[in-house]
Amino acid sequence: MISKIRHKLQTPQDLIAKPFSWLHPNAITLLGILPCLLFAYFVREGEYWWAIVMIILTGLDFVDGTVARMTGRVSKFGGVLDSSIDRVSDGLLIAALAYVFNFEVVMIFLISSFSISYVRGKVESVANNKFKLDVGIMERPERVVGIGLVVLLLATERPEWAEIVLVILCILSVMTVGQRLLKGRERLG
Repeated sequence: MISKIRHKLQTPQDLIAKPFSWLHPNAITLLGILPCLLFAYFVREGEYWWAIVMIILTGLDFVDGTVARMTGRVSKFGGVLDSSIDRVSDGLLIAALAYVFNFEVVMIFLISSFSISYVRGKVESVANNKFKLDVGIMERPERVVGIGLVVLLLATERPEWAEIVLVILCILSVMTVGQRLLKGRERLG
């Protein structure tokens, strides 16, 4: 859903990415793990305001791709690396919540989040990339914003609300897997 308006943000993205254009896009991709690691550390330590700062920094995920386009260094491997690091980042962000919440709920969120990405990749691959399967309520940007909301509620000492939001994220993530499977079945025949 948020990804549908991404093209409208191209000019601000270019302005933010320009200072990083001296770095190789793959190096930027790898550096993107650092805020996620720090997020996990701060959640474990109960430093939720710092965790929020780190999750905001994960929003700079677009910089690598923007720099690649700006500098003419777009590559198929760069796309694979970016997607792979996104899964590591997702894993770190979601798994960190197990320091605070019920393990089973966090695992449902983690597995369904990975499944959302897997179903998309698998269906697009089987279809020889003839279409994009970017359907569903909980694409990656929505999940990251949702995790940020959960941590904000923890920071403002509303753990019961944070848990409710986490359960809602789980439900919406499972629904998104279903949406993608149904749309994939429809598109593949």
